[in-house]
Amino acid sequence: THYSILGVPHDAPTKLIRRAYRDRIDGTDIRSEREAIAHAYGVLTNEQRRETYDRKLARSIVDAAAGEVHAPGTVARTLVAMLAGPITIAWPLLGGMRARIGLRTLPASADVMLVLTLLALPFYGPMIQALPFVGDRGFAGQQIVYVIGGTTVTPGGETPIMLGTLGAIFALAAIAGAMWRWNVWVICSAVFYGTAIAFFTGFFTNSGGVWTGFWGTMDYWSRPEAQVTAGPTYYYAMMLPVYEFLPLLVAALGVLYVAARGGARNRTAMTAGVATIIGVSLMPAGVPYGGEHRAILALVVTGAAVLAMRMPDVTKFLAFWSVSAFFAFMVVPARDPWLAVHIVLPLTLLAARLLNDAIVAIPTPAMTRPRLSVAFGPRLMQAGLAAAFVVTALVSMRTGMLASWGHAGLPQLDRSLATRDAGDTPVEILMPTQTAPDVRELRDAIARAALRSSDGTEIPIVLDTSHDFASSWLWYLRGYRGLELRDLRRPSEVPSNAIVLADSRNRANIEGTGLLLSLTFTQKWAFPQKRYSGYSASDIAASLIDGAAWGEWSVYIRDRGSVGELRSSEGVAFFPRELEAALPPSRTSDVLSIGVAPEGAPSVDAP
Repeated sequence: THYSILGVPHDAPTKLIRRAYRDRIDGTDIRSEREAIAHAYGVLTNEQRRETYDRKLARSIVDAAAGEVHAPGTVARTLVAMLAGPITIAWPLLGGMRARIGLRTLPASADVMLVLTLLALPFYGPMIQALPFVGDRGFAGQQIVYVIGGTTVTPGGETPIMLGTLGAIFALAAIAGAMWRWNVWVICSAVFYGTAIAFFTGFFTNSGGVWTGFWGTMDYWSRPEAQVTAGPTYYYAMMLPVYEFLPLLVAALGVLYVAARGGARNRTAMTAGVATIIGVSLMPAGVPYGGEHRAILALVVTGAAVLAMRMPDVTKFLAFWSVSAFFAFMVVPARDPWLAVHIVLPLTLLAARLLNDAIVAIPTPAMTRPRLSVAFGPRLMQAGLAAAFVVTALVSMRTGMLASWGHAGLPQLDRSLATRDAGDTPVEILMPTQTAPDVRELRDAIARAALRSSDGTEIPIVLDTSHDFASSWLWYLRGYRGLELRDLRRPSEVPSNAIVLADSRNRANIEGTGLLLSLTFTQKWAFPQKRYSGYSASDIAASLIDGAAWGEWSVYIRDRGSVGELRSSEGVAFFPRELEAALPPSRTSDVLSIGVAPEGAPSVDAP
């Protein structure tokens, strides 16, 4: 018991408990004993915790005297683990069932589970669309789908289902929260949903953001546009060493330490897991099931390996969270930089936990004057470990600053319109596609043209909507009332006094431009795809033992210099001749920015 750990009687006053704690904690350097002493002290010096503990202790003594002490069976423990969430939510209603399987006290961790479950529950509402009589009909606020030669699709058919489902879920969460602790639930839900709604609505400027936030978050993943594969399978394995090498390095060293010092069980589990992952990665694509579902197999194997290892509960939880998130997001077809946050969060917590454990594990005697020389060595070791982490952290911070603030001296910017700012140059895998500097220069030219024109902001502007061309311009042109949107993949006549902005692949379709000045510009440019896509398992294995590849990785992290030939999409701008003075003086000809390779044009018949 806690009393025996501290060596005090059951009726000991707080002063005696504190004195016993100081004597016991100073008398041992064994970490497990120190943790037990600290836990006992925390329980017995808190009046409410001590009363609860005494009641539990008395009940255990009575049960032991009556011979009723028995541990739940394997089946009961498995059911409790699988149904922990529903049991927690329905705890007040399950008195008889709980008594039969020995669940008398709701553990403190169940409060956290209940709050997280109830707060997250509304986001799972779109799962109702899996029912055959419901389906995905689109809700108000989603993007309208334009089909050439077909019917325009305006989402909104599932709005009644959305409202009904969310209403039922919120009502269920409110009832469960009230049965738990109504006053605490009101505070938790107000803070969480108040914050969520503020961000979803752009601080209350977009009311439709409520529905796109609570319903559209999961609904998106059932729509066709989310099923288009973007990025290679190893996308996150490529991203983490570039941007998150600090927690990755600490976590890797910590895992090796746990495997080396955790006994044969840990070494066996880790060896089996690593060997299986290598086998799954090298498995031919034609192998039934395994070749098509490598990530799922890796998720199961690594999760089981982590759970089988001996380590502290919190460390095991964070390790399981990290590896399961890593492989789970490999299964998702759309692989994007912002999804890496879901992997980085547990990885960072795991690294922090392992670093803390490493520092605490160094035995340090009490820092009293006679023992100063004895404590100096361990303290020096702790300081050295912390200093090594700080130095690595500074390198990581420099990488983040480069990614955020841009880079200087890049050859891609030579002879381009905007040579003063490298921040929009796509040398970052984190944001591989950027609006090119030419767009900003043309935006300023349009503003000058509006000032010179008698039409002002009513100046006619024709903007091409095909090939996602308009996405780079709609924000910049929001103040022009003469803006007209057209799909220029079909022949179209434009006014002689209009400014025309179009994808260069549609140039031949624009009629009436004989008296207009033309200017070809770079609309978007992108990181060279060949630098991070199309590698086979053997290519990756070869790069891991190639010194040149490691050198290239380190140089990229340090300097972010030239990354090769950027991909781009071209645009063409037409200006009335009387507004020629508004154009940049050095760019009145069809010259594409140097060092940029144009993309191939898709078929005109594409939807």
